Amino acid sequence: MEVEIELGEFDTGLYSGYEFNQSEGRAWLTIHVDEVGNKTIEFEGVRYHQFTELYACSFEMVDAYFKLVNLGQTQQLVNYLKIIESRCDSARDVTHFRIFLDESGCFDIYASSASSA
Repeated sequence: MEVEIELGEFDTGLYSGYEFNQSEGRAWLTIHVDEVGNKTIEFEGVRYHQFTELYACSFEMVDAYFKLVNLGQTQQLVNYLKIIESRCDSARDVTHFRIFLDESGCFDIYASSASSA
């Protein structure tokens, strides 16, 4: 697990929610932090995303606490690619990103890149 994006230091008690939007292979996750401002992560080449609510998250998911991590070629991603590659050969550059937002849950996103917006 490699940290891709640090959100910067802030009192996690100031976290007040998120917005997730997706359009035409791109996605934006905006994290609302009171007194600090919004922090937005932009994803390119999005193939899949899943949100797991807080009470269904595993301990492994919590390792991505308020940071975007690159999990690389996870077994879940490999299984997904087996299905999609027979139909689309442009999915080879996809990686598995994860972020856990306390009081909300965990996002898993298969995309080709992620950056701070």
